[in-house]
Amino acid sequence: MKQNLKKLIMAAAAASLLMACTSNAKPAETKTAETESVMPESVEAGQAGMTIETDAQMPDDMPSLPGAENGKVKSVTDKVIRIERISYVSNEVESSESTNTKEENEVPEEVDLVLDPAGLNFVDMATGLVSDAPKEGDEIYAWVAPEYMASMPPQVNSYVVLTNAKEGFHMPMYTDGIEKAEEVDGNIELLDTLNNAKWTVDKSVKPVLASTGEEVDFSEIKKGDRCLLWSENFMITTTSTEMPKIKTNRVVILK
Repeated sequence: MKQNLKKLIMAAAAASLLMACTSNAKPAETKTAETESVMPESVEAGQAGMTIETDAQMPDDMPSLPGAENGKVKSVTDKVIRIERISYVSNEVESSESTNTKEENEVPEEVDLVLDPAGLNFVDMATGLVSDAPKEGDEIYAWVAPEYMASMPPQVNSYVVLTNAKEGFHMPMYTDGIEKAEEVDGNIELLDTLNNAKWTVDKSVKPVLASTGEEVDFSEIKKGDRCLLWSENFMITTTSTEMPKIKTNRVVILK
């Protein structure tokens, strides 16, 4: 469980830092300061080959980044999954007033993940393919919209729910901002404007459709397509004027 929590925080912190911003990573059961919860992860990330710099300025044109949720399923319907939170990362843009108010309040122990009735909602974290809906008691991860609805428990639109969460599995990164794919120095390079990064993929790797497992060409990825990208270790340098290049070993299109 502890390792899964670390991977959630590291993955979501990586997404935020790629855009040179700061994410609010908090375990659901505590209200300790962000530095206490994130700094130990930064040390481990460095040992794993990931370099993180946290003193960057937030760009004015920064898009709204996804948040992340991790929890145990309490109930499942066709429209909503209610989870008991283990951890979460929120990238909501808040004023100082709203932040102070939230710090004074209890962090909700439950959250409702609102499913897309026309979308592909569940993906197996191990295979990258469509999975069945999770069952009560299952642990899941989810990439979610940055905005939470003012309800109790809070509701948030889910981009994708990752099932089959086990020790040793890496949480893939989410994007719907791949603008183009081009060959560069013998690799395929994906320009990702959501995460402000370039993902590099070996030419032998083909993106896969989550619904069928079929391999397709990178030209099949259109702007707005939801994708998951798996990556082992990478470096984040927020002071560079150039987009960071991150090596990925699997690309799944959520179609």
